[in-house]
Amino acid sequence: MIKYFVVFLKELVKANLNMARIVLTPSLPISPKIFKVTTSLKSPIARTLLANSITLTPGTISVELDGDTLYIHVVEGDKVENVEDLKGPFEKILREAFE
Repeated sequence: MIKYFVVFLKELVKANLNMARIVLTPSLPISPKIFKVTTSLKSPIARTLLANSITLTPGTISVELDGDTLYIHVVEGDKVENVEDLKGPFEKILREAFE
């Protein structure tokens, strides 16, 4: 869990800096989209932590967690190249901790 918190803080700082750049840009370059992401996590606690980690990182919000499917709202949807990247490094660490 210590590894998880270190990675979470790193991702939190990166996301905050990115959101500050977006907000301070006069043209407000946003392209909001909702993506459907499937997680391989089996533990309900791990899934909840994944959804909350995504929500707590600025620029993304977990809209719904339905079984192994997660719906994520992203402020810069046009910049998402791989939907699996939305889970960030969180899923791998949570799998190690809970499974």
